[in-house]
Amino acid sequence: KNKKVLKQVNYDGTVNFFEKIKNRTKFFIYISGLGVFGDPGEDIIDESAPLKPHTDYAKIRLDAQKYLESHCKENSVPFAVAYLGEVYGNGGWFSSIILDKLQNGKFRLPGGGEYYRNYVHVDDAVDALIAIGERDAFDESFIVTDSEPASFKDFIYYICDLMELKRPGKVPVMLAKAVLGGDAVKLLTTSMKTSNKKILEISPFNYPNYKKGLDNVISEIKFLQR
Repeated sequence: KNKKVLKQVNYDGTVNFFEKIKNRTKFFIYISGLGVFGDPGEDIIDESAPLKPHTDYAKIRLDAQKYLESHCKENSVPFAVAYLGEVYGNGGWFSSIILDKLQNGKFRLPGGGEYYRNYVHVDDAVDALIAIGERDAFDESFIVTDSEPASFKDFIYYICDLMELKRPGKVPVMLAKAVLGGDAVKLLTTSMKTSNKKILEISPFNYPNYKKGLDNVISEIKFLQR
């Protein structure tokens, strides 16, 4: 919710980090998010889509990207950008924001969850980043998502069915913004569909859609909970 903190972390932190490693690194892959594309409507976006961020968070992330692009070039550091979808796996936001809240009955779907989102299993995300580095795929950008965009509601409901949990109710968008902040909810509820054709040329996915990926993640979680 605090724009000053957003800038300190996402822009100032990026500048500081780059200054520390610019003379030691062999290359730089900047991990960004799909929020920099703004609200594309019904268009299926690829790497040629215009960057039109519509939240302070995404605007600051794009400013950091532009800083890196120019300064990597000045310092002869190979540079690439990876625009990641919602990365899920056993840990991180998926556990703390999704699973934990579903299990304790505190999760609600902002606006009903009818908007389309783009997902990627953490293993596929890591493999894609490694492939970019190993193949010297620099001076390029890559959208790193699976092959089947799906509504957030369907994503959440599938988790509930796998975990044998009650499906959550809805919460009005305005109420969600009051709790989570306008930027976070606007990013989440903006419908978007992506094409991952470019990244698949160098890094085939093990989990081409969220159902196959969630089957793997939830199976792992259940095994560890035994």
